[in-house]
Amino acid sequence: MFFSRYREWLLVFLSLWFGFIIWNIFNRYKHFFKILWLGDKGVFNIEAKNYIGDLTIDEEGNWYRVVNGQKFGTENPVFQVKRHNKVLNNILESKIPIIDLIVWTNVESIIEGAQYSPVKVLKVDQLTYFIESFNGEEIYQGKR
Repeated sequence: MFFSRYREWLLVFLSLWFGFIIWNIFNRYKHFFKILWLGDKGVFNIEAKNYIGDLTIDEEGNWYRVVNGQKFGTENPVFQVKRHNKVLNNILESKIPIIDLIVWTNVESIIEGAQYSPVKVLKVDQLTYFIESFNGEEIYQGKR
């Protein structure tokens, strides 16, 4: 009961710890992975973002936060995820599939335009279901 209720937070804690170990073992890469989840379908390379407000991604792939009706540009994490993917592929010698994800941790947010992101974007409350039901199919959205 406890594990299933706090699975997402345990996932984050263990992944941060594992990311630290990866960094120490393969320090020549000098990358810190926010979350790595090892599953039977591959390695889930997860970049978590914790922001206030709603998320909008426009057709050109620009990211905006909307807070109290005001629109603010924000960092597009796709580039960071792709860099981590490249490092992981080098470490794993491209022998294990890598599934890139961007997880928005504010469960009260609304995400609009996720289809315009080349990396799957979902909210943290969808993460466990996504990983458990992932069947190895192509998950990239929008343009690459």
